[in-house]
Amino acid sequence: MRGATDVDIAAGLLRLEDRREYDEAFIAAAAGHAGPDVRRRAALAAGRIRDRRGIPALGRLLGDADTAVAAAAAFGLGQMGDTAAVPLLAPYVSADRIARAPTVVGEAAYAIAKLQHPQARAALERLLREAEEGPGAREAVGSALLGIWRQGRPLPVDAISPWLQADDAELRWRAAYSLARRADPRGTAALFPAAGDADPLVRSFVARSLTKAMADSAGIPADEALSALLQMVRAPEQPVRINAIRSLGTYEHVRSVFALNDLVTQTRDPHAAITAAESLQRLGTKAVYGSSGLRTVATDARRPVFLRTTALIALADVVPHEALEIADAFARESGWR
Repeated sequence: MRGATDVDIAAGLLRLEDRREYDEAFIAAAAGHAGPDVRRRAALAAGRIRDRRGIPALGRLLGDADTAVAAAAAFGLGQMGDTAAVPLLAPYVSADRIARAPTVVGEAAYAIAKLQHPQARAALERLLREAEEGPGAREAVGSALLGIWRQGRPLPVDAISPWLQADDAELRWRAAYSLARRADPRGTAALFPAAGDADPLVRSFVARSLTKAMADSAGIPADEALSALLQMVRAPEQPVRINAIRSLGTYEHVRSVFALNDLVTQTRDPHAAITAAESLQRLGTKAVYGSSGLRTVATDARRPVFLRTTALIALADVVPHEALEIADAFARESGWR
């Protein structure tokens, strides 16, 4: 590598990445280069090639004085998919390091979250319990919140749920995401009080978690869960509406069926209308008394074809004999679709 320019080295690293070929001597030389940008590229290359021989070199780069290099090394170790990286990453998943290197802590937290291991789980939980909201928390804690659900069950609800009270909406929605990502009654119970959160992403994850089965398991009264969902289907933000409509499709209740029926026919948002039709379909024959909206939409030639066909497919599970009649009429229409 003597006499090679930074561009030459970068090109060499890209070539190795493209071939998924690990050249230990070349990458080691790049990792020890005086220029931080070259060291960062070496870390990225080692991670993307995903050869476990690169783990020691990435471990050394974790301690680099340049935080961009150290963060790239953490990312690379996460890409390895090898639990041998866990002992190297764990010391950097620390609340004590947030003030001076939040991006390194964040990358290390997200990287270690990809590696299911007791030490990885312990490091993430410790970070969530010990860190405080303030400068750098979004980068460090936010990454831990996005990744900790990957550690499997049991979900550490008591470590995650306090972040639902954070002032920073970025931290709140990431905590809500983590709690909603796995079907866990304790997570649903912790999420439910956030149904009125000011941030729409938080509310969207609350809506996602409030299926009938999860609400029952969490000890949330069905009427309260249903009322919260019926309020959220009227939210101006689409992610909240769509998740609420999907969850409504798990409630065999006259209020949910009629609300879904109205959404199919009255909403101006085609995504919401389609989701409502699909939710009625999941209820099947239990939604027969709320099938008029599906019939109206399926037979209305002024409606978009994709909405009409979705309504027809849903009607086939709700009222099969009516769907057959409408399908016959579809076949006689002039439009090829």
